[in-house]
Amino acid sequence: MDSLPEEIRSHILSLMPTKFGVQTSILSKSWRYTWTLVTNLDFDFVDGDGDDYALDLVDYTFVNRVFNSHKASKLNIFRLHFGLNQNPNVSHWVDKAVKLNVCALDMCVPRDHLPLSIFTCTTLTMLRLHHVENIWECPSRVTLPCLKTLDIIVYRNPFLDAFKLIPGCSVLETLSLQVDYVCNLQQQQPPYIFSIPTLKRFKLTINDKMSVFHKVVLRLPILEYLCVGGSLSSLYVMEDLPPLFEADISSLSSSSPRLWLQLLKGISGAKSLTTRDVDFLVRLPIFPNMKRLEVKLFIDLGKIPQFLERFPELKYICLGLVRVCLTSFYPYVISNNEFCLSSKQKSTLSYWMEPKVVPDCIRTNLTTLKYTLCKETMRYDMKFLRYILGNAEVLKTVTVTCGHLFSPELLSPTLLGPELFSLEEEKWLHSELLKFPRASMDCAIKVVAVGLLH
Repeated sequence: MDSLPEEIRSHILSLMPTKFGVQTSILSKSWRYTWTLVTNLDFDFVDGDGDDYALDLVDYTFVNRVFNSHKASKLNIFRLHFGLNQNPNVSHWVDKAVKLNVCALDMCVPRDHLPLSIFTCTTLTMLRLHHVENIWECPSRVTLPCLKTLDIIVYRNPFLDAFKLIPGCSVLETLSLQVDYVCNLQQQQPPYIFSIPTLKRFKLTINDKMSVFHKVVLRLPILEYLCVGGSLSSLYVMEDLPPLFEADISSLSSSSPRLWLQLLKGISGAKSLTTRDVDFLVRLPIFPNMKRLEVKLFIDLGKIPQFLERFPELKYICLGLVRVCLTSFYPYVISNNEFCLSSKQKSTLSYWMEPKVVPDCIRTNLTTLKYTLCKETMRYDMKFLRYILGNAEVLKTVTVTCGHLFSPELLSPTLLGPELFSLEEEKWLHSELLKFPRASMDCAIKVVAVGLLH
């Protein structure tokens, strides 16, 4: 590699953590100063398990020495990660990166004031700020004319930082905002209004520990992807959203049918939806454009046809059916390797009766089905699969994943073991599925035994 041009060698070193790049200086004379020309500086003082390294004077000296020896005229990426128990003073390092016209700034620092130069950096295209607790506050003037990607976590009233920062990003395309409350906000807050005409991808997570009610207003006319997570304690008002965007609410938790219904109505124009479960306490809106649906947890097997009637154009369905965590959903009693449920729980968990009317999306549109089957509910699962295969006229692919109903960490090995699928059982299951009548002769059936579901 000594014969490679120095420009190529420095590019190679830019792709690795800086501490490794510096170590190449001992390889030969030709490599001694190559690391000083790297265009990426990556300092990570947290190990792979999330524990802090002991940050002593040597670490600070190393970062300072790198900056003092650095000869590149420009920085593409500056990444600086410290643990929660470390207390670095990073402002002067960030200032140096800004002077080198840094393009991407990725900071995970626990306690330090951010330099004002960050908020007026004209070359910054990506900014990530995590673990900056209760200390960074935007100045009155924020000008980030090239920033396209913003990923921030705020730990207090977002009007003090996030909602001052976002308006200064005139070409913002991707926004990830997580709001974690660690202080008691007694007064009612103004609405969270996101009016960003350039935004294409938006992830919003509100972890509201104090149960403060919010109103979230979205005015995002060219949005392509929306992800909502955390606690649903907010009323979502979709004032300007385009049709045919992708939505993901699979990490969202809610105990309010009203707020849940309002959110679903707001995203009913989406073309793709990923959700964890479905709340049957509310009547779902119709999703006229929906082509792809993934439900990671589905409690009521018997209501799937009724549920699918709300998606008339659906082509792709992925159902991770009835994967129940003992401590989260039902008070199961396990005795002598049998599951003891009330009659209501049994109905919710596994009841199936073939409906008289087949939803249009199953009969004329459905091309792909992915389904999780469990031993504990297999006889009901097989009835459902027989129903789908017998009525889906344009179905192309059915993939059945053989898993386990319960989270493995909650069950003893003696109870868990017999419920796993063997290779012979997998083959038997596949042969049984092939015997079912099929409305589509072009349908291929695949069985995958993964053992435990995580």
